[in-house]
Amino acid sequence: MRSRIDEIRGHIGQNDVVLVAVTKGRTVDEILQAYSYGIRDFGESYVGQFPLIMSALEKSGVAPEYDAINSMTCFIEENAPNLVLKGFMCIDEKSPHIQVDCASCSFSKMNAIGKRFRGFPQLSMGMTDDYKHALKHGATIIRVGSAIFGTLKK
Repeated sequence: MRSRIDEIRGHIGQNDVVLVAVTKGRTVDEILQAYSYGIRDFGESYVGQFPLIMSALEKSGVAPEYDAINSMTCFIEENAPNLVLKGFMCIDEKSPHIQVDCASCSFSKMNAIGKRFRGFPQLSMGMTDDYKHALKHGATIIRVGSAIFGTLKK
């Protein structure tokens, strides 16, 4: 586990990026081991259904609305000055229609929106399979599970 954590930290480099260890299905011993290797931020999530839902929505003609997200952030900034947006969370598009060289399109778009909104909010983007792409596009938080703990045994 230590070598996997060190590898991820190597990709983060000197950047101020929070590494969140996603612990779904992990034992207390595994979590304590990660803690002993310096991990201090832990998260629990089950996003397994997300790709199925997104695929069904895309087949129905529903796609991510980046213009709507941008409009919403502008509306908040103009009409709710006391509401402080802390950041965005993004799961990259996994559509089979997206070309390999465009795998980080969602990350790029969220980064551009973030830069336009009150400085630069936190960008929670990237999981085990795509955190390197997310880092290239300005992620300030990455959520990683199996790259830290190994593949979950069923």
